[in-house]
Amino acid sequence: MKRRKFLLLTAGFALGATLPLGAKQRPNVVIEPNKLTGLSSDQWQVMDAVLDHLFPSESTAPGAKDVYATAWLHNALAMPDTEQSHRDFMRDGLLMLEKLAHKTHQLSFIKLNQEKRESILRTLEQDGEGRAWLKETLRYILEALLTDPVYGGNPKSIGWKWLQHQPGFPRPVVGKRYFEL
Repeated sequence: MKRRKFLLLTAGFALGATLPLGAKQRPNVVIEPNKLTGLSSDQWQVMDAVLDHLFPSESTAPGAKDVYATAWLHNALAMPDTEQSHRDFMRDGLLMLEKLAHKTHQLSFIKLNQEKRESILRTLEQDGEGRAWLKETLRYILEALLTDPVYGGNPKSIGWKWLQHQPGFPRPVVGKRYFEL
């Protein structure tokens, strides 16, 4: 299925099913390791490469980098109320991916070319846990794409503009976001 068709089919569902997280990311902020996330700086670089590969930018469409998907995921995992089992699941999926990349190509995922990255992700998809991890990773990308910009993703409403979405009113404002009440 082509990316555009997939997005159009899932956008309505994802928008309705997604609750915005308390992300406070600003452009060009470096992702720092955080004890709550359980991922090192190197692992965040790999995660960034995974997100970018799964949802690359196009000339007519935003990608994971454009919607701050890595920062969105970081902030979601760093929230104190995120269950440790979920953090462990995200970390373990990344470790599984890296183990597969090293086993297959003797390199980190981040050092592979696009074709080899695709092969690794397709192989990971064949494993039940790997497939579940990829689905969850894609969910975070869609959250970053579709959230209200006040929560830290979808900067300047780039995802909404791309999908020609008109947000509801009133929109939340800083100081009145759900996690601040």
